[in-house]
Amino acid sequence: GWSWYGIDGNPQPEDGSVRSSYHIDDDGLYILLDVTDSKFVNECDSNTIGQMYNYDSIQIGFDVEMTNTTAQRHECQLGLTKDGVIFYKQVGPNVGTMLPVDYTSPGQVFDQKYSRIEVNGNHTYYKIFLPQSQLFPYTYPSTVNYCRLSVLVNENDGTGRKGFYEWGSGIGT
Repeated sequence: GWSWYGIDGNPQPEDGSVRSSYHIDDDGLYILLDVTDSKFVNECDSNTIGQMYNYDSIQIGFDVEMTNTTAQRHECQLGLTKDGVIFYKQVGPNVGTMLPVDYTSPGQVFDQKYSRIEVNGNHTYYKIFLPQSQLFPYTYPSTVNYCRLSVLVNENDGTGRKGFYEWGSGIGT
């Protein structure tokens, strides 16, 4: 269930909605979002990626140790910016120096191969694959074959951030 949270009481856009699909297995985490929005706006660029949430974009948080603590959570932002698709790992758990090959450290941009954004009419499709190395220290299968996940879809119609849709709390609420 997706929930709308309007900033300063902004109502949910009449033309807005989100559909999503998630899957995790021994390869990694797959996320597919279909965002319906009549006006796509993202004026962010590679110099302002930390502010991407102010524009049409998504944020993803996943708790890799199932402890429900901020210290063990990855948070990422993804958007189609003026510089193209940027997938950014904003924060991540302190995992020491023994990192898997192909691990993106907090504050860095993921390799382009992990995400794709397609805008087709009033639909924006976000397609993400994060291999197990990017979910570290989470491993699959583990004592539980899932991880806690929160996804947020930011809404901007050209006059500023109006609000966001959220699935699973932890980022916006």
